[in-house]
Amino acid sequence: MEDAKSRNRLWALLVGVDFYKDQPLRGAVRDVNVMKAYLESHYKSVDIKVLTAPMDLASADQFLLPTRGNLISALERTTDKAQTGDFVHIHYSGHGVSTPVLSQSSNEEVRELALDLYEHDSNQSARLLGSDLVHRLKAMGDKGLVVTLVLDCCFSGSVRRKDYKDFRIRTRSKDGGINTSSRDSMSSSLNSSEILRGAQVRERGLLHPEKYAIITACDVHEEAGEDSFEDRKVHGALSFMLDTALRSHSTNISFYSLFQDIVSQFDEKYPRQKPKFFGNHRASFFGRLMWKPDLSSVCVFSTDGGIYLEAGAAHGVELDDEYTVHPPSSLESGQNFEETPEIRAMVTEVRGLNSTLNIKGAESRTSRPIKTGWKAKVVKRGSLHKIPVRIDLEGNLANQGVITADDRQFWYPISSLQEDQSCAITVQQISDRIEFLDGQHHELPHVPPIVPFGASFLSELTAQIDHLATYTFFSRLHNPDPDPKFSESFSISLKAANGVSFHDKAFTNHNDEEELKLSVLNTSPSDPLYLSIFSLSDEYEVENIYHTEQVKTMPRKSSRTLHIGTTITDGFSKSEDTIKVFVTSRPTLFAQFWLPKLSEPAREFENEMGKDAAMLRERLIRPKRGMSKQQYDPLVAQWKVEHFKVRTVRSNEA
Repeated sequence: MEDAKSRNRLWALLVGVDFYKDQPLRGAVRDVNVMKAYLESHYKSVDIKVLTAPMDLASADQFLLPTRGNLISALERTTDKAQTGDFVHIHYSGHGVSTPVLSQSSNEEVRELALDLYEHDSNQSARLLGSDLVHRLKAMGDKGLVVTLVLDCCFSGSVRRKDYKDFRIRTRSKDGGINTSSRDSMSSSLNSSEILRGAQVRERGLLHPEKYAIITACDVHEEAGEDSFEDRKVHGALSFMLDTALRSHSTNISFYSLFQDIVSQFDEKYPRQKPKFFGNHRASFFGRLMWKPDLSSVCVFSTDGGIYLEAGAAHGVELDDEYTVHPPSSLESGQNFEETPEIRAMVTEVRGLNSTLNIKGAESRTSRPIKTGWKAKVVKRGSLHKIPVRIDLEGNLANQGVITADDRQFWYPISSLQEDQSCAITVQQISDRIEFLDGQHHELPHVPPIVPFGASFLSELTAQIDHLATYTFFSRLHNPDPDPKFSESFSISLKAANGVSFHDKAFTNHNDEEELKLSVLNTSPSDPLYLSIFSLSDEYEVENIYHTEQVKTMPRKSSRTLHIGTTITDGFSKSEDTIKVFVTSRPTLFAQFWLPKLSEPAREFENEMGKDAAMLRERLIRPKRGMSKQQYDPLVAQWKVEHFKVRTVRSNEA
């Protein structure tokens, strides 16, 4: 399997802990042995370090036990010996705890993750704090290493999961505090609140994990578990599904695509648990950074004999939309669609966050079976929500392909002769320049000029229309009829430091030196909420505020204040942003709508989702979910959208 990606050295650190005096596990050591076997069978040369604590410790080598000292030594060895461009994969399988520590900045007690390791001297566990792990990853990234990390554990010690047959929770009981003065020098100089309390700092300007990508076993309110799977052996759920995903892909694909495959497997087999991803979407598993990861496609999953799209009304899906469905590797491996089997499917039912797909016609009898984790790309979208664009070009330009572009995903053209039809965007030619107008016939600001008659004119024009139409399409997405009970279960507001409230009716001024406070209250006694928070700028950028994690979780009966900073582009006196918040009853992704500024070239994605390392704390601490598989239906979901219009002005002009 090894190819050009093996020009750089490969390193793996695999840690599995079954041995716990209290609440032992049965599958953690197996998890890392399975990963070791995969690496050895698919790569010619990997420097693999394995630290395990099996239940039978009689013959265990003390230097290969997963003690805190041995793990730190292994991390430091890899950082020291690996060279720029090398690939590192770290896999931890075992218990996790949430432990109180004393914040160095506020002198307040906060809770932090800790990996629950083995201590051979006293037969009691030792812990590696999450902040230590974060900064060791950062040290690897600073050296130019490309790191992927899998954490198959959970991080709440305050509650216990309900018992399920053959199910064991991967968390332990509540632990006492850890004195932060005992941390090693790597993290002792860092401000604890910056690393551990990401929801209370500005969302820009934090650590930038563009060199690593992380998959965690579950969301902040859930518990990770181990169970018996198809092979009738006990595995960690995440470890088993990662192995399944890896073995189903024979080509170099992004780590994020593996994550999408894993999410679909969980929806099909293990819906009680929701894995999380954050970091660099371009990183691939032991491979080159992906030049252009496919973010526009949507995963499908299969359950109870049906095939379902991981997108619904919240994503603008309509009845009779058509998709082509492909094995996931074909969309990122450089293969042409013509070289892979094309299966066409149509949407026959739309729900809030997912939709039913039916394979079209004779293909349903002749095509390969669609599997969970396959990808779907839209080829024909209904016109109900598409953006009408009037195109008024002169002479020969009017007869060229753009005005008949009825296959565009988010817009459809109308000619200048259709004066009775309203439109959201007008493209008109004024002598030797092109103007873009809004629905009120005002010129759109911040649109880069296009020179007609050039060799690349039509491609540039079509690309700009695509961008503007996608931006407009996404900005208009809302739920006209949200479930009343769901709407009443939460409240959300955006305010400035001086108490001024923002709303969706008109832009309200805001000082660029002050933070905004997004306050969310989940009053539900039993159900979590999920927040996908976007900033839509006046430069036609769509940006997920929580770059690394995409979805912020609100546990049941909880409140949270998120501090958001806004910026003004150099040379501008103000900026106008719409903060768009999707509130959903289960996590969902909107990657197909991410847009750079219209003035920027297509991003190379190295920083696309890799900006907020402080968010790691949120991904690794969670309260109890307590929901059984029988109670959870992956097809049922509620959603609502809130908008807040913010005009940021410079402090001396406020």
